[in-house]
Amino acid sequence: MNPASRPDNGPQQWIEAYLNGQLTGEPVDPAFQEKVHKRLDEIAEFFLGSPRAAEVFLKILSHHGPVAPTLRSMQQSGFLCKYIPEFGRVVSLRSQDASHRFAVGEHTLVAIEVLDECKSGEYGGEKGRYSEAFHHVRRSELLYLAALLHDTGKGLGSDHEKKGGSLVSKVCTRLHLKQEDAETIRFLVENHLLMAFTSQRRNLDDLAVIDGFVRILGQQERLHMLFLLTHADAAAVGPDIWNAWKDTLLYELYIRTRQRFWEKTLGIEPEGIPSWKVGQQAVEFLEPSIGHWELEEHVERMPASYFRFLHPEDLARHVEVVHRVRVEKEAAALQWAQDAPRHCRVLHVCTYDRLGLFADIAGVLAAHGLSVLNAAAYTRKDGIVLDFFWVAPVQDSSTCSPEKEQEVEEALKGMLAMAPEGECTVPALTEPPLRSPRQRPLITVSNDVSQQFTVLEIEAHDVPGLLYAIARSLTRMGLDISMARVTTEGDMALDVFYVADVGGGQVRDPQRLWAIKKALEEDLTGKAGGDQ
Repeated sequence: MNPASRPDNGPQQWIEAYLNGQLTGEPVDPAFQEKVHKRLDEIAEFFLGSPRAAEVFLKILSHHGPVAPTLRSMQQSGFLCKYIPEFGRVVSLRSQDASHRFAVGEHTLVAIEVLDECKSGEYGGEKGRYSEAFHHVRRSELLYLAALLHDTGKGLGSDHEKKGGSLVSKVCTRLHLKQEDAETIRFLVENHLLMAFTSQRRNLDDLAVIDGFVRILGQQERLHMLFLLTHADAAAVGPDIWNAWKDTLLYELYIRTRQRFWEKTLGIEPEGIPSWKVGQQAVEFLEPSIGHWELEEHVERMPASYFRFLHPEDLARHVEVVHRVRVEKEAAALQWAQDAPRHCRVLHVCTYDRLGLFADIAGVLAAHGLSVLNAAAYTRKDGIVLDFFWVAPVQDSSTCSPEKEQEVEEALKGMLAMAPEGECTVPALTEPPLRSPRQRPLITVSNDVSQQFTVLEIEAHDVPGLLYAIARSLTRMGLDISMARVTTEGDMALDVFYVADVGGGQVRDPQRLWAIKKALEEDLTGKAGGDQ
C-alpha cells in the first residue's frame, strides 16, 4: 500500500511517498497533496534533523531523471517550505530588480528545471556544452541543493549571495552532509554570480584573470557545477537578460579555466603556443603577395598577450591588413570577419595609433546603428595599432548586411584619413547622455583587476551615445583605451574599460584617479561629480 494512503502516516511517510512518485513517474495524488497541506504543523524540529528523512531527500536530489517536478509538488503542498525553511522564507519574495519576472521560489524551480534539461542530454548544438559539463559532476545532489539555496539570502540586505552562504551550514547539518560537501555547497551559493561577473567584466585574454579564477575555485569539479548553476540561474531570470553573447563569454571562461586546470595538473606554464610557432603555422595562410619577412616582423613587434589564443589563420589575416598600412601606405585598412561562436561580426581596423582613436571609431559605429559588444587594441612597437570591434546592429541581433558594412567602412576610412594627429574627429555630443538625476552612473576605478591597466567600470542606464561619450571623456583625460567590454541587462549597461595613462601603465596617483572619476561623471551627466 502506498504510505501516503494510510490515515495515520506522518512526515516521514510523506517524503517517502514523494520519492516513490519520482521513481515510478506516477503523478501526485491531489488528495495526498491536500492532506499534507492541512497537516504541515506535524513537520516538527526533530523531523527536520532526521537522518532517515535526510537520506530520502538527498535521494530525490540525486535522481538520475528529473528533479524539478518532485520539488515542485513538494512546494505546492507546502512540504518543501517547511522542510527547508530557509527556502520557505523567500519563496514568495519578489526581486527588486524589474528584470526578474518570477518570485524567488518560482525562479529557483525554473532554474532547477534548466538543470534537469542539462542532465537529460537533450540539448543540441551549442547548448550541448551544458550537457557535456553535467557528465563531469559526480555528486549532482550537491549542485541541486546549491540551486535550491542560491537565493535564500535575498531579503537580508546587500550581498545576498554571501548572506545565503551563511545559511548553508545549518541546512547541511540537518541533512547530515559531510563537511567537505557543505563547503562545496556554500562555495556555489556564495559565488553563484562570480562566473557571470568575471566573463562579462574581465579581460579573458589576461592570464592573471584566469589564474585568479582558478585559485578561487580550488578544484575542477567546482568549475563544472558553477558553470551549470550560472547558466541555470541566468536562464531562469527572464528572456531579456541572457543572450548568445553572454552565453559565449561564459563558455569561453569555462573552457579557458578547464585548460588552466589541465596545465596545472601537468605542470605546464601558461604560455600558450609560442609566438614563433604561431608564426610558422601562419605561413601557409599568407597571401602570395605578402613576404615572409612581414610576418616575422609582425610577430616580433606585437606584445606577448596577443598570441595567447590566436589562431594562425587569424594571424595571417592581420598581417595582410598591416601590409596595406605599412607597405601600401593606406591611411587605414579594414577587414570584416564572422565570429561564429559569438554570433556577431568582428571589425579589424589597422592604422597608426593616436590618442582618441577608439572614441573616433566608436562614434562612427554608433552613428551607423552598430552596437559595440567588445573591443580590444594591440599596438606594435612601430606605432601601428590593430583594433578589434565585435559589433551587432542595435535594432536586432541579425548579422550586419554587406551594404551596412560597406557604408561603415567608407565612413571609417574617410574619418581616419582626415584625422588630425591626437584629436578626435567625431563631433562632440551636443548634450550629456545621462541628463536625468535618476540616471547618475555608478563609476568604479581599480588598479587591482589588472597588472598593466587601470580598470574603469561604468554602470548606467543604456542610452544612445553612452559608449561614445565615455570613450571621448577618457580620451579628453589623456587615457589610452586598450580594451572595452560592454554588457546590457534590461535598460542598464555595464561598460568596462582597460586604460593606460600617458606614457603607458596604470594611473597610480590617487588624486588623478579621483579626478578621472569626477570628470567622467560630469561629462556623462552635465553635473559635477558629487552634486545632487
